[in-house]
Amino acid sequence: MNSPQNQAAWVTYDQAHGIDASMEVGNEEDIRMTTYQDRDFQPYITAFNAQASAMHAVDPGVQVYGPAATNEYYWWTLDSLGMFLKQTGNKAGTGEVDGVSLHYYRGSGWNDTKGAAETWSCSRCDWPFITQEIAANDTRHLPVDISEWNLGDSNTGTGFNQTVGHALVYADMIGAFAQSGVAEEDYFDLHGAGAYGLLYGPGEARPVDTPTPTYYATALWGHMGATVLPLTQSDDPSTTVSAYATRKSDSSVQVLGINKTGSPQPLRIKYTGFSPIGGTLSTYAMASTSDENSLDVDYDGQLDPSAQAPLPSSCSRGIGGASFGRAAAHGLRSQQEARIDIHIHIHTAIVWRDHHVDHGLRFSNDDADDCHCFSGRGCNLHCRQLDEHELRPTSTRREHDWRGRNPLRDQFQRNVCRLLGHAANRHQCGRYKRPRALPRAGAGSLLREVDVCFDRHV
Repeated sequence: MNSPQNQAAWVTYDQAHGIDASMEVGNEEDIRMTTYQDRDFQPYITAFNAQASAMHAVDPGVQVYGPAATNEYYWWTLDSLGMFLKQTGNKAGTGEVDGVSLHYYRGSGWNDTKGAAETWSCSRCDWPFITQEIAANDTRHLPVDISEWNLGDSNTGTGFNQTVGHALVYADMIGAFAQSGVAEEDYFDLHGAGAYGLLYGPGEARPVDTPTPTYYATALWGHMGATVLPLTQSDDPSTTVSAYATRKSDSSVQVLGINKTGSPQPLRIKYTGFSPIGGTLSTYAMASTSDENSLDVDYDGQLDPSAQAPLPSSCSRGIGGASFGRAAAHGLRSQQEARIDIHIHIHTAIVWRDHHVDHGLRFSNDDADDCHCFSGRGCNLHCRQLDEHELRPTSTRREHDWRGRNPLRDQFQRNVCRLLGHAANRHQCGRYKRPRALPRAGAGSLLREVDVCFDRHV
């Protein structure tokens, strides 16, 4: 466990270097719990209050997060979250906590993860439990950071984390986080952690830094907008097709559709309150080459595009009529349109974007007051840097050059950061929130996590 003095020194360092950083105390300290409200977790809570107090003494405005809990078994079933908030919230505790950080790991393969996104916000599910625990112990609407997460178990040897199926549930889960109001999510991980990465790591089935299908799903979410729009759909999103809608600041609208079935699915998108006729419809698609177990994808017409070059461009065309038809392969897609009839092929993700929309998107029973925004701080992508020689805090608001240039890694940075709205050569990179020792990355393995921020706007 870190010391209050060292934590305070980190905050002093951030102030001296103009770094706007949040701080997260500890990492999965509740993993030692074996029973409900196990007192073995108490030393962490005591240390958190001491360290948070020391950091607030240096900078009253610094945001301190905890308990960095292991997974829902610990923070829900064994109640580490409740124990933590009772003593750190402002109702009966110290009030030192500024935000809640939790880890989320679930499932082992396709069958037990394809509905995970739909069970995140349902009644008596994860998100309601989290918000209820916060409300019971604090008068503030504390932001929630899912500061480490993945779906599937890379340690079982199933290889699920490198399949198209994993890419689909990954894209679905990001949508669930955004819709529910999660403030930030940090995906574990980018590279080289026992088959958990967006890229293949050393000793894995393909050459180091080869993209997995989830890499391309990240690119699809990069085409989505900052304002999450509510929508209704007729299909069961846990088994058939799930969908998410967003809007960008230029009023363009994006729709992400995820086909979880082994057969093509028709998708009709209806807009209420505006017409995109006369605009430009762009379609980006990631499709399986076989089924959910495929390791290969067709991304916008190209098989497994390299991470060392820009990804293929979208399929774009004008919108001239009331409806528009397009077939999509098994996977994900995203698009924008007035009423568009689409067939999504098996195991496909697809994004539709309308580039010239003058009015807001209105799905059935949409209320403008119900919309909330993510990426409000311009932190669509955080590339956490692990330098093999030194580890320095980085800022969410300041741009800096990457050190220790690696051509393949640098091209990956340009691809992902550009897709998520950053400049090609200088990147706004993720905050180093954990003032603790992290494992050093080997040469060519400086990237470890992708963070996508969701800032709620009321």
